[in-house]
Amino acid sequence: MDSTPECAIRSVTGDEPHRAVEPGRAEAAAVVVGSLGARDVPWALSAFPVPADATEEQVAEHLDTIAVFRLDPA
Repeated sequence: MDSTPECAIRSVTGDEPHRAVEPGRAEAAAVVVGSLGARDVPWALSAFPVPADATEEQVAEHLDTIAVFRLDPA
């Protein structure tokens, strides 16, 4: 994503151009915590290097191993 961040979100109304942006560490950690809280499938949760109830601080320690991107309109 770093080398070619251009992408599109496809919907029934057409493709909307976007750009993948790496968020700051605090935003990335908050997103991962929210994602973990929304999952209840054990195999999906086991893919993360932190427990399902991890804090933002715990997640931040592992952000080098978790890809987090925000899709901004291009």
